[in-house]
Amino acid sequence: MDIINRKNIKPIEDACGKLHELYNSDNLSLSYSIITDSSKPHKHIKMEEVYFIVKGKAKLKVGDEVFTIKAGDVFSIPKDKYHNIQDVEETIELVVVTNPKFDPNDLIY
Repeated sequence: MDIINRKNIKPIEDACGKLHELYNSDNLSLSYSIITDSSKPHKHIKMEEVYFIVKGKAKLKVGDEVFTIKAGDVFSIPKDKYHNIQDVEETIELVVVTNPKFDPNDLIY
């Protein structure tokens, strides 16, 4: 396996912002995302996500609940649940783990 640096990976424009997919297998993906503004409310039918907030501060809405997220927080988002980042006070940088692997077609607005 090679060493991968996110700065060498072309970002994918995603519902949440710029997504750098660092690793994927049949079962999961590991990505790094940078969010500078509110994201579009969306859900995934097959994927569940776990966010690890590396940097920044914002609100995360999951279903009808709103949480303040900041560096060091870990949050899971179940599949088939609308969610989005809002009220970005400081640019959010986060590690995202998805199961199964990231699929841009598994996105419902």
